[in-house]
Amino acid sequence: MEEQSSLLLASLLHGAGQRLLCEHRRVHQRHPSALGALLCHGAPPAAVEQGPLRPWAELVIRSYWACGGRTTTSAQRHALEIVAAAFAVGMSALNILDDVIDGDEPDGGHQGPNLALAFISESLALLARLPAAHSASLVACWSESWARCAAAQAQDVACAADDSLTVDQALAVATGSGLFTRWAADAGAALAGTGNHLRAPLAAFSQHLGTAEKLLHDVHDVWPGDHPTRDLHRPSCNLALVVARQEGAIPGAYDREVTANDTPLRQRLLESGALHVAWAYADWYRLQAAEALERFAEAGGDAAPLIPVLALSPELCTMKTEQAADQIAWNSRVS
Repeated sequence: MEEQSSLLLASLLHGAGQRLLCEHRRVHQRHPSALGALLCHGAPPAAVEQGPLRPWAELVIRSYWACGGRTTTSAQRHALEIVAAAFAVGMSALNILDDVIDGDEPDGGHQGPNLALAFISESLALLARLPAAHSASLVACWSESWARCAAAQAQDVACAADDSLTVDQALAVATGSGLFTRWAADAGAALAGTGNHLRAPLAAFSQHLGTAEKLLHDVHDVWPGDHPTRDLHRPSCNLALVVARQEGAIPGAYDREVTANDTPLRQRLLESGALHVAWAYADWYRLQAAEALERFAEAGGDAAPLIPVLALSPELCTMKTEQAADQIAWNSRVS
């Protein structure tokens, strides 16, 4: 059964990728050629399948199954494919806007904001193709999620400019990033037509999971080794950097000269224990996600499709959130 589910998942993701490419071509027909070229550039099927959008599209599908959604008919499969594609298009827009806010060069260069608007439009156009019962609930979910994400981005920008950023503020920013994962789970649940008794624990699961993934992503960015990142060269809400600044392991104020050479700074972060503090917080959030998934199952949901996404390590499987909190406290003392 698991093998059949994996094959179906791969098929759905491939279909979503093809639909995304179809949407690129459709935008090209309606917009100026310069913008159309940006939409079509660099998006072969392999890139769609292997790129950063796939995990979120996968969570849409797995959440749909977990909430009792079915893919036994072509209409059901088609609806799920549309929602996964709409979400992928929406995340494309968010990635562009995130680059613009961070001061990075976004996909599309100066036309990046226009490209993001086109993607948002296309995500809504895709949802409009669904039957009215599904379309209405998903558009409402979309609207609420965009508002949450905008608030999270604004908080990120405001905090990143603060040299005296606290651990609580850095965690609040990481929690805001978890909204994107929650958005994917909400989309799958909305399509399945599930009630609040399942959506509440599913929202908690995906929120905590997204927060944990954000913290681990930030740890990876500044861990010793060859990992390109801009966090070391500008003010950042990266939790490990915040902990290190509070403990005096690195200068409290942003200093371009100090951060010009990555290797010594990365090593200093490791030796200070700041990286392990951030990692312990990530473990704590992942364990909270596991507890939320248990509540989801107790409420009647099928946790099986979501267990692979949770990806608990053998060590975490035997740990409780109280133990993870103790680990955070111990790592903080060490640093």
